[in-house]
Amino acid sequence: MADRVIVVGVRRGGSLIRASELQQMTGRAGRRHGGEATVELIVDEKDAALVEDMLSEDAVDVQSTFSDPDMVATALMPEIDRGTVTDAVSAKAWCARSMCAEPAVEQAIELLCETEAVIAENGSLRSSAVGTCAARYYFHPADVAAWKNNFSCLFELGLEDDEAATAWALGNVPFDRIVGDVSRQKECVADCRHRIPIGLETMSGSLLNVFSWWSLMGGPPAGSIRPACIERRKQFGRYKAALRGLNDAYRWDSEDFLDEVELRVRKNIGPHLVPLCRFSGITKTKAEFLYDLGVRDITGFERVLNAVDDPELCESMQKALSSVS
Repeated sequence: MADRVIVVGVRRGGSLIRASELQQMTGRAGRRHGGEATVELIVDEKDAALVEDMLSEDAVDVQSTFSDPDMVATALMPEIDRGTVTDAVSAKAWCARSMCAEPAVEQAIELLCETEAVIAENGSLRSSAVGTCAARYYFHPADVAAWKNNFSCLFELGLEDDEAATAWALGNVPFDRIVGDVSRQKECVADCRHRIPIGLETMSGSLLNVFSWWSLMGGPPAGSIRPACIERRKQFGRYKAALRGLNDAYRWDSEDFLDEVELRVRKNIGPHLVPLCRFSGITKTKAEFLYDLGVRDITGFERVLNAVDDPELCESMQKALSSVS
């Protein structure tokens, strides 16, 4: 943490900011950093007296403390992975230095061990493949552990071609969830629940998240949660990187499957359009047009080429044919 903080002004849009917010900003320099800290507060003369009152002893007391073991676990995981934290003692020391708090370190370490993100041997802590993926790609360790279990189950049962099962594997996690009101899509959400194969247990509260992934991969419209789904699509490279790390660590040998999932999320397509959308220039709309003409893969391009009036689509099809000839 920095041992010097500079705050310029105490107004936002003409109004004074709240005392608690000002103390929170200035308090960043008050966290333990090996000595005293300095706060430089630059304000207009007319606000000086107000600021003094805001920072008086009677002002709101803002403290930095993490009481939630899940939050502490997420913060500790990168430090364990890089070797900065190696045991409970160094974990407490890091938290005291970084958070100026006494969080639930023991509970956080226990959580990390339970999810197999961290391996404890003779009091020493080291990161597992789950923990490394969580630390490198900024996911909660419990979510990465859930993906490891979900996809292992998916591959063991041979359900890679099942749309709902794939959505379940991505969405059945405790923390990385989309929330919102989907009352207008309640029938679609119910349909999603019924499509999940028997035997795949869904965590409480994760069904909407499973539905969001189904929607992203060519399922029903997401409705009110569409903006959150679009943001998730933009971030999918991070998801795929974590899944690739698990794929390598646990030898799923499913690189092609993950590539297909990425293609479906990026282009919002169902599995039936994947063979057509693999080629550059073939968008979802163009693939649907070709599919309606009876084209199922590149072998049908030449047959319908003369019947296509769209010059751009013709060019894309010709390039695709050239690339495999």
